[in-house]
Amino acid sequence: MHPAFPLHALAALALLLSSSSSFAGTNAFWLQPGRTPGGSGSQSDPWIVSQPEDFDARLRAIPTNSVITLLPGVFETYGSGAPGQPGFFVKNGWTVQGAGIHRTTVRLVGCILDQHPGSGVGRVFFSGWGPGVERVVLRDLTVDCNERGVRARMKADDLTLSAVFLMGREHRVERIKAINALGRRTLPGGNPECFVIALSPRDDSTDATGYFVEDCEVSSFAGGSVTAIALLGTGGRNGATGALRRNRVVLGGTGGEFGFSAYGAGGFVIEHNVTRQAARAFNWDTAAPGRDLTIRNNQFLQCTGWALTLGGGGDSIVEDNVIELAGPNALGVQISARNEIFPGAGAWIIRNNTFRARSGTPMVVRFFRGVPVPGCQFVGNRIDPRLRHDPSAAKFDTWRANVDLRNRPVQAPR
Repeated sequence: MHPAFPLHALAALALLLSSSSSFAGTNAFWLQPGRTPGGSGSQSDPWIVSQPEDFDARLRAIPTNSVITLLPGVFETYGSGAPGQPGFFVKNGWTVQGAGIHRTTVRLVGCILDQHPGSGVGRVFFSGWGPGVERVVLRDLTVDCNERGVRARMKADDLTLSAVFLMGREHRVERIKAINALGRRTLPGGNPECFVIALSPRDDSTDATGYFVEDCEVSSFAGGSVTAIALLGTGGRNGATGALRRNRVVLGGTGGEFGFSAYGAGGFVIEHNVTRQAARAFNWDTAAPGRDLTIRNNQFLQCTGWALTLGGGGDSIVEDNVIELAGPNALGVQISARNEIFPGAGAWIIRNNTFRARSGTPMVVRFFRGVPVPGCQFVGNRIDPRLRHDPSAAKFDTWRANVDLRNRPVQAPR
């Protein structure tokens, strides 16, 4: 043994490793739900947490660049806080992993109340509004926003409760099921909309790279305004990169229930997802820049409103999707020039999609208020003959090779 490394130093190192494992410079901690608190946090002796206060205190104490394993069971939390409870915030370099959807559940039990009576907001995994965080991974668990339980405990009904909101860059959310979210906050001047799973750059001066939400599910939404899975912000310095991929969204079909959004895109993909009963399967209605967005190979089913609402963005493509419309007021694609409602879209290419009617006689595509957007193309789409055509569709720069479900040509409306 080297004389410069005495036995008492080895003993101290062994004690440290017994309380938390470490590999490649990353700390590792294990947590398990139970009745009697204890444990050292190691794999062989996990921390036992019995109350939300215990769970939140353990997470607050965990440093950056840590792997946190949540063993099977239900963990309760105050998330981003509640009266008298500081909750916890996600830190740089955290990986939080469960034992799998339906095996590990993190359940919200409180929220922050507004000064406005009955109104409040709660988030389970939240980075806070500070400088943002980097390199966060959340995977393999259920996040229960627990709308009924939180409303009862807080004695407030007008709440917005969400599962994940991470600001910063290089974030991955994988195999998360988010349930029982709510979007009914009534704070004057506030936004009631619930972004159930949301990623965002911190500001316009940072690089906005690496935003991924994959193999997740949002379901059992409890009501109000919602975007299930969202890329928010303005795209940082050069536009946001990443993907929303292989996710499943099940909503209730009311007017304020949206599936996906992706503001500030700069080389972003939305692909292989499924939505059911979204009023808008994809929505861009916010004044944010963005280009080079590809929406492809998705199934947007039972859409009850404007299925793809393209009020912003441009130089982007919608291709190879199934767009199924339900009800007489449903519309496959709406593109809007700038006005008091929408910031204004650039050129979108709509190609090789299948538009079909599930019920009623919905409409295929239109320019909002009949005002065309230069550069837009509608090419190679298959169109259910039960669908109606708006006269504004004749204003596409290119309408070519569109057919009905029997491959008969469909001419642009006159």
